[in-house]
Amino acid sequence: LIHGPDSLTTDENGIKDIKNSLRMDGQGKYGLLARGDAEYFLRLPKEGYVDWVWDVAAGYLVLQEAGGTMTDVHGKSIDFSEIGIKRRAKLPDGVKGILGSCGGVFHEALVDTHRKVAQT
Repeated sequence: LIHGPDSLTTDENGIKDIKNSLRMDGQGKYGLLARGDAEYFLRLPKEGYVDWVWDVAAGYLVLQEAGGTMTDVHGKSIDFSEIGIKRRAKLPDGVKGILGSCGGVFHEALVDTHRKVAQT
């Protein structure tokens, strides 16, 4: 989770750095986003790992109801309808990570930035 206007700093070489980040496990991160205590979170698991539905679904609903956005790293909505039919309790194979934010243009920028970083 990244929070606050001074979260991003610039080092002596002019490279942006994250100063105020917080590593959180569990559903708490979705609540912090939903109430405006953080700007975004990234869930980027190791290659081959697929998240369990219970690690995502409740937070997805809380964030959506608060006006935030959660997508996969490509900006696609997470299709929970496949769960229980093809995947049992795992997210669909195409979900290689999760981005959550306060929504809108901010989320679009987050997806775009992830896409650019992933290409390097």
